[in-house]
Amino acid sequence: MIEFTDIKMTSDLYNAKNSGFQMGVDNPDVAFYLPNFPLMPSPDPAVNTETNTEANTEANTEANSNVDIEKLIELNGNHWRKIFTIMAKITVVDSTPDSWRSHRNQVLNTNDTGLKTALFIKANSLCANAKIHIICGQQAYDDLTLYLNEGLNHDLTNDLAKIGQFTQLTDSPTVTVLGDKQKIMAHKHILIAPYLDYRQFPNQLIALLRDYIKQSGYINY
Repeated sequence: MIEFTDIKMTSDLYNAKNSGFQMGVDNPDVAFYLPNFPLMPSPDPAVNTETNTEANTEANTEANSNVDIEKLIELNGNHWRKIFTIMAKITVVDSTPDSWRSHRNQVLNTNDTGLKTALFIKANSLCANAKIHIICGQQAYDDLTLYLNEGLNHDLTNDLAKIGQFTQLTDSPTVTVLGDKQKIMAHKHILIAPYLDYRQFPNQLIALLRDYIKQSGYINY
């Protein structure tokens, strides 16, 4: 059992001058963007056990390529179990049923079972090295476009600048719409998707997304 004093609030790690908090590999095939922080085990023993805050350390926005998914699920419960499960189902290379199970606990680490993956939380720019960008939910989209609209970050790609124009235009020739009730709006390598929840992101939508990635030509999948 992990003690509460071993936990740090990951929101304290966010540095608005950078692209949010990152977990996963440095050069991902797929970058996921989420709006909410998980609790994480503190990497520093200098933790105030009464207030559960880190003492005298700088914000850490560096990539962590040795992510302990099991521990994160233990700390954060079923909500984050669902998030990592859907990420694993999207990125696992083997398409046989249940192959994602062995991949899930390595989904953010370098491995042979799936695509190289990174997770960005409260990002204010897209990952320059990623081949596919999956923006998960309205809040994650708003986080990115806020910086674009306010002119606070000029590194956003031209494709992202077009998102506001095409999200409502399902008949646009530059947009591929995946799904029926739950939809993914795909513009080249940038995809606006539902939040990573079973009801919003069912297996049928995952299958359509996997097919799109395979056919996109951006990744050898």
